[in-house]
Amino acid sequence: MKRILAFLLGCALLALPLAGMAGCGSTREVNEGMTQLYIGNYDGGVGRTWIETLARQFEEDYAETSFEKGKKGVQIWFSHLKDEYKSGNLLTTIQNYREDIYFLDSIVYEDFVSQNRLLDISDVLLTPNELDDPVNGEHPTIAEKTDPSRLALYEYTEDTYYAMPFFDHILGIVYDVDLFENEKLYNDGDGPDGLPDTYDDGLPRTYAEFRQLLTTMKQKGITPFTWCGGDGGYRIDLLTQVWMRYEGYDNFMLNNTFNGVYTFPAGTLSAEEVSEWNATVNTDGTQTVTITEENGYLLQKQQGKLTALQFAKDILSDTANYSGAGFHTSQMHTDAQEEYLMSVRRPRGTNQIAMLIEGSWWENEAKPLFNDMAEAYNTATRKYGYGERRFGFMPLPVFDGGSTDNTVYMGRGTSAIVVSAKTSLPELCKLFLKYVHTNDALAYFNAETGVTRPYDYTMTDDQYGSLTYYGQTLRDLKTSENVKLVYATTADSTIRSKDNTFFGDWMWGTTVNGNPYSDPFLAFFDSDMSAQDYFDGLSVTYSKDSWARQYAEWAANGYVRSTVS
Repeated sequence: MKRILAFLLGCALLALPLAGMAGCGSTREVNEGMTQLYIGNYDGGVGRTWIETLARQFEEDYAETSFEKGKKGVQIWFSHLKDEYKSGNLLTTIQNYREDIYFLDSIVYEDFVSQNRLLDISDVLLTPNELDDPVNGEHPTIAEKTDPSRLALYEYTEDTYYAMPFFDHILGIVYDVDLFENEKLYNDGDGPDGLPDTYDDGLPRTYAEFRQLLTTMKQKGITPFTWCGGDGGYRIDLLTQVWMRYEGYDNFMLNNTFNGVYTFPAGTLSAEEVSEWNATVNTDGTQTVTITEENGYLLQKQQGKLTALQFAKDILSDTANYSGAGFHTSQMHTDAQEEYLMSVRRPRGTNQIAMLIEGSWWENEAKPLFNDMAEAYNTATRKYGYGERRFGFMPLPVFDGGSTDNTVYMGRGTSAIVVSAKTSLPELCKLFLKYVHTNDALAYFNAETGVTRPYDYTMTDDQYGSLTYYGQTLRDLKTSENVKLVYATTADSTIRSKDNTFFGDWMWGTTVNGNPYSDPFLAFFDSDMSAQDYFDGLSVTYSKDSWARQYAEWAANGYVRSTVS
């Protein structure tokens, strides 16, 4: 596989203009003397160049191999679609498609398995990948190279897999490094990790410092934030990250496992709850209780949620903290990217935008805009193209009363690679999946897209050097001992249920004055509701009775391994 590197360096420079074609060249026709492999690729943030390039190399490497009787070699064809490949849509249409393999941004794969739509690919993950470089004389399995917490999300039953992880969805705050330097927005501190000479030096360590940063920005005529207005998920994901940051890894993961011990501040649990769940009242008044699947609703009282809600309330308390377009339903994520990038063209002190709420893939997704700006505005002294501007991923500060452990970043564990159960080429599909999960292929994906993958792999110095400043920060975060990536989903099917509840009401579903809400930002924007009001309503939506009812429904649908009596 080492020879792949030279090929990729050359081929990646060429455009692949036709969605249905794989190859570094022009349009081609179906060769009936060759096996035809069809791949569906979600045409989102990580793009298509990487997969088309690897496919072309695969064709060359196996040009003399027979995968079907009477045929030699393989041609790989693509369908690059978006809405059609969203989980709900694909579930109803996958049987009508000819694609053998799918690379998907998000999928509730259990739904597909329950309808016998996916091929069992356990052997792809669990047997040695003979295409990969040996480690200590042996070829590793893909499972051995996979982030263990991410791998657990894809284990349908013990040692059984119908899907495998695709790429890292890291969500949070993007900041303009050049703007921070030019406007002297950095401080003299060691940043959230509290360590000198690390990636976050000069960024706010405490929430008080973060609020002061917002004030300083506004004094300089800088708008702190913008975000996607048409999809509230981006800003909601940020609140979930604040919640994670406050609680720390272990406490937050109770929401995934419902198995462990949590200590609430004094007075959080009622006397009835203390008695019913055998909570211990400590000498300082705090209340320690064992969390189980039966009383999981108590986690709605985690202080990290109240802290996150106050974070949102603080931002919305001053309209100068954010672009008004952040609440325009017409502003989709690409529009927010454009607003953010183009704001640098505004005169100094006239609302340049410092931070964007987005995902790790955004810079790659915005390549066409970067290129357009370069063509229109580049000068000898000012550059706007892809890789010519510097951006970073901002770690959240330490919140009063919250965890001071490793900086945590929120990731979604729902991107997936799957094989259609109707494929007539199961062994070829499995071979291709092994091919794109070698160290060289994983490193190439990272170098080409700037986005990391949830696997252990090494990059050459040249590959790392080819990354943009932003891409290097993502790689540094991914490999840093001071950073922990937390997946906001669970291996327990209690939450990862048919209706994907954990990304819905469980996160932020509340009831205030009889009215339901699920987006704190929008609730605060539209009313004078306090953070405490919203927080109290979480336990109304998920009361003891409502939790038991929903749990019973999940169990009845076969999505809960154990049931509550």
